[in-house]
Amino acid sequence: MARKMKKESVWIAAAFLLLCIVSAYRQIDLHYFQNVQARAVIVYSTYLILLAGWWASIRNRVVQGNMRVFLLAETAVMLIDITISFLQDVFLPYSDYINVHFMRFSGYAYIVPWLLFPLFGLFAALGLGKPEEYRINRKWHCLLLPAGILSLLTITNEYHGIIVHALEDEAQFLYFQPNWGIILLLAWSSILEIACIILIFRRSRDMKAYTRYSIAPFAIAVFMLAYLAPYMALSFVVNFEPMQLIASLFFLEAMVWESCILVGMVPVNTHYKEISGSSAKRYWPTALQWTHHSLNWKRWKYRSCTGIQKSFTRSTRG
Repeated sequence: MARKMKKESVWIAAAFLLLCIVSAYRQIDLHYFQNVQARAVIVYSTYLILLAGWWASIRNRVVQGNMRVFLLAETAVMLIDITISFLQDVFLPYSDYINVHFMRFSGYAYIVPWLLFPLFGLFAALGLGKPEEYRINRKWHCLLLPAGILSLLTITNEYHGIIVHALEDEAQFLYFQPNWGIILLLAWSSILEIACIILIFRRSRDMKAYTRYSIAPFAIAVFMLAYLAPYMALSFVVNFEPMQLIASLFFLEAMVWESCILVGMVPVNTHYKEISGSSAKRYWPTALQWTHHSLNWKRWKYRSCTGIQKSFTRSTRG
């Protein structure tokens, strides 16, 4: 177990270091060089590499179908969000020459994944501490209805202005003024995230092999919510951020699930490494005993059937 945690910690540290390096490059380029296209490509490529690694990790390790589907859905939502962010960074300098409504639509589309992200996280959390064959109750799928309605309102905001609206003297610019609808979006995401945190805490407390490390997923989830609070207070308008918000939140979300895996709350594929190598010697006596009993059973069955057949033959002859 300690060896496994050490290996996972190395990969987590490497991913965090890579994020720090690309975030530092992003800040330096923003303030000094301002090479928008090169910065967008480098940052986007780095995020793609990290997401690809996380996607492969989920597919190879998580064996519970319910959790694997929703964690992969989370990763897909991450990919959509960073792709929209990449397109905005690339085309924003040319916003004077392209359709302003198209750029605004990308801003609305950027919000939609944040409505689905906590929902998929909650669905995945329902499988914590459950066996491989666990499936969530179909009643939970009803939450997809309000998520779809809020997503539709966000995408069509240009026509009703419920979520955000442009000021009258800034009708041709890309700056928005929050409207009352943004409260619905924040309330939806916050409630789902809090519900997920409570669920993680309860499942960690219910573990049979509870240790001090079992509280790690809950602590990381709480920290992620606290990390997001200042952005919400400032309406997500900040002058400086050490790491891009989308990258830091996605990294913290991945850390929540990595910690769940490490403390044993998620059924994972161990590739049966315990049976290979030197440790396989422990399993050979059991296997040989089972083979011996199986052979004895077959011999007894053969002898019994042969004896019955001989008795039947004798009785018919007599």
